[in-house]
Amino acid sequence: MGEEKRLELNGSEGYKERKPLSWILFDTDGPVISVLTKAGELILLSLFFIICCLPVVTIGPACTALYSSVVKNIRHSRGYPIREFLKAFKRQFKRSFIAGLIMTLMGVGLYFLYGIAGRTALNSFWQKLFIILLTMTIAVFFYVFPVISRFKVNIGNAFSMAFLMCGEHLVTTLVMIVSVAGLIYLYIFVLPIITLPIVPGVWVYLMSFLMERVLKKYMPPPSEEDRQKWFYE
Repeated sequence: MGEEKRLELNGSEGYKERKPLSWILFDTDGPVISVLTKAGELILLSLFFIICCLPVVTIGPACTALYSSVVKNIRHSRGYPIREFLKAFKRQFKRSFIAGLIMTLMGVGLYFLYGIAGRTALNSFWQKLFIILLTMTIAVFFYVFPVISRFKVNIGNAFSMAFLMCGEHLVTTLVMIVSVAGLIYLYIFVLPIITLPIVPGVWVYLMSFLMERVLKKYMPPPSEEDRQKWFYE
């Protein structure tokens, strides 16, 4: 009998206590409240992002801060999103501001090129040049601010890395371009403008699963101390 008491049921090592429905729906550690909390934080980050973009010249720091806070706080649950957004906005302001200014000037140049291309024949050199430069500018825009948020590089190297990444990871680049084009279409024909404050944080959250795979390929091997840091998880 003593031996029988020590026997275990077959498969008991894989048994897990089933959580009650009240825990799933209402507990602060439950999945429903956790998802709702992260959704609320994404909306708050989106609102802060839009407010910080209003002066236009601060679009760069706002993009860098949004990416940093979404990945660190929403995906890896480290710290407080708004606090991290403001810290990242201030910490990376100079480089992000210059990068945003460069991207703005590139956009102005494309606007004038579009005017020239619009007055030429279909499939002319100027129209082809406009499409190529527009695609390259959008692609670099997607990468340069995550690069600034993650790496200690100067502006020249940040743009060089962004240009390299968008070419080496073409599928990721195309997915991001198509997703933005799809969002623009939805806003024009389907979604009400009231949903705008939700989109930036949600889009960055979804695209970060692709972007993080790219960024980690350029990160140095972690030391023993660095292994526990959120960006190596």
